[in-house]
Amino acid sequence: MGTLFAKVRLPDQKTGFVLLETVIGEMDSNPDLIVAKDRDLFTRNSSVDYEGIRLYEQTVTDDRTALQREIKNLSEPTTYAQNFSAPNGTIHPLLIASSARTMLFSALKQGIDPKVRQAAIDSAEIFFHSYVFKEKIEVKPGLISWPYKMDWTTNWGIKLSPPWYSPYCNSQIVEAGALLHRLTGKPEYAAIAHDAMAFITTPIDKGGAEYDIGGFKLPAEYVYATPPLPNIRVLDGEFAVAIAIYNGARLLGDSSMLQTSFKYFASLAMQMEAYTSPDGDLQFSQYIEKMPDGYRWPMWALVQNASLITKDRRFSDVARRLTKFIPEASCKSYGC
Repeated sequence: MGTLFAKVRLPDQKTGFVLLETVIGEMDSNPDLIVAKDRDLFTRNSSVDYEGIRLYEQTVTDDRTALQREIKNLSEPTTYAQNFSAPNGTIHPLLIASSARTMLFSALKQGIDPKVRQAAIDSAEIFFHSYVFKEKIEVKPGLISWPYKMDWTTNWGIKLSPPWYSPYCNSQIVEAGALLHRLTGKPEYAAIAHDAMAFITTPIDKGGAEYDIGGFKLPAEYVYATPPLPNIRVLDGEFAVAIAIYNGARLLGDSSMLQTSFKYFASLAMQMEAYTSPDGDLQFSQYIEKMPDGYRWPMWALVQNASLITKDRRFSDVARRLTKFIPEASCKSYGC
């Protein structure tokens, strides 16, 4: 009762119905959903394969030097505030969590020495035991997150005072914890991944991070009391949260996570027109007119990843219009 089904046509032309969850979570995508002409180069730089599960991200680097640097930095908890620093010298929760996830993704790439891969896993375990488990805060009963310990004035003039929290950080813990669980078999990493979800999906007025736009639910990258103040809608953060939850869902085989990711993707699909300029350029957020050049290829990748995950061509159409705005240097490095 209440389960969503999708009508499908198989290669032998037979038609029938399958769970929408199966379409999103288990079926391969049509390569035509990738806008990039060099699909192999694009795929190599925007995703990684783990035991047949395609994990998506805005950029998955081939830089072996950067991988070794992250392994070293995350292995030394006494240097976290130095190497993953917020403006006031405290640990930046999103920076350190996304660095751990990036490290694990890079360590899974083809050609990585197994000893280096194991060193990355060991480093991620140190990070979880030194920071993730120790620094979590119960924002409200049953809702945990990791505190930002610095003042932050947003582009709309709204000042966030410490401690404040963001679902973006939580989403990185979800996918890094899920992947570390699969790599080590240790249940504590799956447990913290599940625990990190509640803050993301709980409405802001109940202590969480989810907001509503005309009935569509989305994770607010910057969480503060709304309404009456407007939400600062930052597009790359909202896409990244949805994709991170999708990765976690696939790794953990978690139906609830998968449904949450699809809910956010469906909401984002309905917002694309509001973020697209008449010339086809994509706005970074609702407080800045032009997307910074450094964000263009990563955002372009996130939109295409959303298309591959959801099989929704609306995201591919957005990426196709955005292609002409990608800097040439990014195209040469990552593929356009």
